[in-house]
Amino acid sequence: MQKSEAQIFAAELGLKIPQLDLHDKFLHEVIDEIKSFVLENYNMDKEMVRIIYGGGAGKMREEVLSILKSKEMKNIIDSTDVKEGSCVVVFKD
Repeated sequence: MQKSEAQIFAAELGLKIPQLDLHDKFLHEVIDEIKSFVLENYNMDKEMVRIIYGGGAGKMREEVLSILKSKEMKNIIDSTDVKEGSCVVVFKD
């Protein structure tokens, strides 16, 4: 099992990791919030974070994943495990 797979598995088992809950937020509000949250936790040497976008039509999910795939974020993200309603982002060493 690769390191990122082990980290994601641990997160699924309930390991306490920083979370950003986007419930009750609008798409136009989340772009800077997601970037700040990810960069702040990366700079604090966290191994991973969870971003909760909820269910529904998937527009928030699409926006979150689009931000995480941006050039700025690709430099620090090792992998992203997408689940129903949330994703776990594992940072590069």
